[in-house]
Amino acid sequence: MLAFARNFWANAETAWRLKLAEARHPIALAAAGHCALPDDLAVRIANRFTTDREEEMFRLPGRA
Repeated sequence: MLAFARNFWANAETAWRLKLAEARHPIALAAAGHCALPDDLAVRIANRFTTDREEEMFRLPGRA
């Protein structure tokens, strides 16, 4: 998944930088020989990842 993400961001159009949450939706696990996730599950995982990242960015130092 990380390889897919790195490739995506290395080649992504500039407009995707403004749509980070939406850009995380196309999860492509099938590329590595894994079963692809159902679209609704992939979107839920991507949205949760986005929420976690945003919470981490705005967490005050020394606060858990």
